[in-house]
Amino acid sequence: MHNLNKQSASEKSNPIITMLWMIGLVLGALIGWWFFVRLQHKMKDQAQKINLGKLRQEIEISPEEPASQPAIDHGTPEQVMAPGGNIQAVKELVENKTAKKDRLEDITGIGPVYARKLRAMGVNTFADLAIANKEKLQEIVSPRARGLIDVDDWIRQAKEIVAR
Repeated sequence: MHNLNKQSASEKSNPIITMLWMIGLVLGALIGWWFFVRLQHKMKDQAQKINLGKLRQEIEISPEEPASQPAIDHGTPEQVMAPGGNIQAVKELVENKTAKKDRLEDITGIGPVYARKLRAMGVNTFADLAIANKEKLQEIVSPRARGLIDVDDWIRQAKEIVAR
């Protein structure tokens, strides 16, 4: 009868080879983990860049949307033109048509895209912006940017400029 517990010389494991295998496995796992973590960070950075790019695009490069109503409410044309109508509104309308346009981009938070949108709404000067309807101004701000852009601050800055 053969003793089953006995192993031949070739079947016996060499402790040095076993240790080398274990070191190789540990090193392989560490290198694999390092590459995995690097890849995760790169993917996270790319996703943030893409999201930031999309937000920038939506805020600054979005196509102009024509306003349904002007931001400055002087009343209906019938009210303005009626006898005893709002003479000051008529003067302001005439002044706005003939006045030189202010550089709305000087207001912090207004870039070229918002300046174009404001002009499309009839806001051409700092005075126009100072008396503009907050809700109408809010309509030109994209929904994703509403937390970032404060139209009240636009109005405040415009009032400060007009007051100078």
